[in-house]
Amino acid sequence: MSGERATGVMVDFLWEEQRLAVQIDGPGRPYRNPDERRADLALEAAGYRVIHLTEREVSEEPDRIVSLLRRELQANPGNLKLN
Repeated sequence: MSGERATGVMVDFLWEEQRLAVQIDGPGRPYRNPDERRADLALEAAGYRVIHLTEREVSEEPDRIVSLLRRELQANPGNLKLN
């Protein structure tokens, strides 16, 4: 079952087995709105760790983002193999 089916929340990136959800927040959104907080709570209640990244972080700091995701995925690797 996907995180979306389990929680009713759409996410930008989801690693089901590793229980990791990543949301990419667009420009002009320096803080999350109450709906996003409820979505995070639903995902967390279903056992997911939730990371929010900005578009700027993804485009301007890709090496840092890759390192962050690698660490998070290794924290709960499931059957994931990282090179």
